[in-house]
Amino acid sequence: MKWFPLFLAAVALLQPSVSAQCAVAGPSGCAVVGPGHPVIGSIASTLVWPPGAAPLCFSFGVPPGSVGIVFISPGPCGAPVAVGVPPACAPGLLYPAPVAVFTIAAGAPASLCLLIPPGLRGTGFPFCIQGVSFNPAVGCGRLTDGYLLVL
Repeated sequence: MKWFPLFLAAVALLQPSVSAQCAVAGPSGCAVVGPGHPVIGSIASTLVWPPGAAPLCFSFGVPPGSVGIVFISPGPCGAPVAVGVPPACAPGLLYPAPVAVFTIAAGAPASLCLLIPPGLRGTGFPFCIQGVSFNPAVGCGRLTDGYLLVL
């Protein structure tokens, strides 16, 4: 797993002007479905799924004192839901469908890696993923762009 931060850094250097990036190998697919913050810009994020048995990893920036939260929902992304101020630090959009689950993403940058069995690649099963960097001291969060991943 020591190669993952280096890979993320290399991807960031290749396309520094893009706030969200998908790097998904094989028959699977990934797309950015929309911005988290259309006006002020979303938090930079990367969704990476190398070939083989490597885990799917979602990573995004979190300022000091903030915690990373990841929303994941099965099926295609839902229509964007407007998120006001607060809980967002600026008006934003949340894409995971209403049946979303969430988990804490550790580290800075925040990172969540999921081991998905290789047999699920190419099945066409979609799911939606989006991150939030929440700062409890300020009482609001910033959103990443929303992603649609098709296994």
